[in-house]
Amino acid sequence: MVDTPLQNPLDIRAGRRLAMRYRLDHLIANGGMATVWLATDEQLRRPVAVKLLHRHLSDPVSVERFRGEGKLAAQLSHPNIVAIYDTFHDHGIDGIVLEYVDGTTLRDRLDTGPPLAPVEAIAIAQHVADALAEAHRRGLVHRDIKPANILLASRGAVKVTDFGIAKLLDSLDLTQPGMLVGTAKYLAPEQVTGEAVDGRGDVYALGVVLYEMLTGVAPFVGDTDAAIALARLQLPAPPVRRHRTDLHHDLEALVDRMLDRWPARRPDMADISTTLAATASTATFAPAPTRRADHRESRPRRVPLALIVLGVIVVGALALAAALVGRTDAGRGLIDKLGIGDRSPNASSVAIPLDTATLTSFDPDSDDGVENNDLLRFLRDGNVQTVWTTELYATRTFGGLKSGLGVVIDLGRSTTISELDVTGSSSGWKAAVYMADSAPDLVDSWGKAVARHGPIDGAARFTFAPTQGRTVMLWITDLGDAARVRIGELSLRAPA
Repeated sequence: MVDTPLQNPLDIRAGRRLAMRYRLDHLIANGGMATVWLATDEQLRRPVAVKLLHRHLSDPVSVERFRGEGKLAAQLSHPNIVAIYDTFHDHGIDGIVLEYVDGTTLRDRLDTGPPLAPVEAIAIAQHVADALAEAHRRGLVHRDIKPANILLASRGAVKVTDFGIAKLLDSLDLTQPGMLVGTAKYLAPEQVTGEAVDGRGDVYALGVVLYEMLTGVAPFVGDTDAAIALARLQLPAPPVRRHRTDLHHDLEALVDRMLDRWPARRPDMADISTTLAATASTATFAPAPTRRADHRESRPRRVPLALIVLGVIVVGALALAAALVGRTDAGRGLIDKLGIGDRSPNASSVAIPLDTATLTSFDPDSDDGVENNDLLRFLRDGNVQTVWTTELYATRTFGGLKSGLGVVIDLGRSTTISELDVTGSSSGWKAAVYMADSAPDLVDSWGKAVARHGPIDGAARFTFAPTQGRTVMLWITDLGDAARVRIGELSLRAPA
């Protein structure tokens, strides 16, 4: 075969041989950074995929990022990650040789078919989570998880590809300054704001992918990429149940956790894989009890770009103002009054151990009277990242189904208490604290609340006159904008 590269080194077409062994057969894909060709490795006589950097991206940063893909991804060996075979530089052309996957992309599958069945979506997400768990274990973050980078092989395998903008956690960030890398629809909030990105950004992106697989739409839409990316800074993702009601509540809860705006509240990939496996093993995907839908939230969140940009400016201004105010005596006094400053324990009180206490949920308006009792252990495990959570409701007022929901702490004996602290919680919710000698079956039987607080944002301290009783109840009356409350830790204190 006659080779033409010497006459025109930048002529890339079918039949061209690169690096003296890879014959380009036909174009597979054309992305923003590179083209991908089906090629033949003439030495090993096997099909391969060859990724070639676009010639207009020959600046040092783009070339270094592209070459880095091969080096980084070559460190990974996993059945759900596309293997890297070789890299080359030939007459000004940079290329990466990859495992060829005969099949389609998840993007094509979503664009040409209906939303996936839960079992299929779970299987795909679990394979991706397993692949990313291995990458994260090696200190590598993908940073561009999206359906176009998830390959569905014709033989059933699922593989993650395109680590082109991945980076080692401790390495130089080639995307700085001012380069927003990744597809807007799948960017985590911290990527949008330019904060440090770690594996939790991949968790968020996979959450968006799982949401889209299950519903057929992304959680946020907009007129521009900027509007889509910035919307997640202003609003929580609408619940999956807005679009389909045949999902197991554990799957719905997982998606909600993955899309949490706060990275610390998201599960890690190992936890995601375990939860998906457990959900897939259930016999049916029974819907949770029917709740009234809030039709105002039935569509993906679309926010005008001007409003979003204004919101970002305001948030930034408030953050700067808070930092400056906190440097003055008057400012610190204001912060203390608002309850947004230091929440260290009161020196005039002592902690009450909860290791022997009994924790139960209190849901008098439901059939079984409890809600997520199996998660209550997380309220006293010393880790604010493990949480007890309510179910996801249609509105912040429980979808009109109930007046509230409580957590009851039974200390086993009468105790004088003056303080209940909440840490690691969601934002915008409201609650009251009640005390009694026993746990009544009705809310009204608890008597008068000893304290009320809200809206709560992350942490709250309920301080009240020393009150004696055996049981303490945190009674949630408003779920906040997310229509769900998460709490990391509860603690009680007594007068010193």
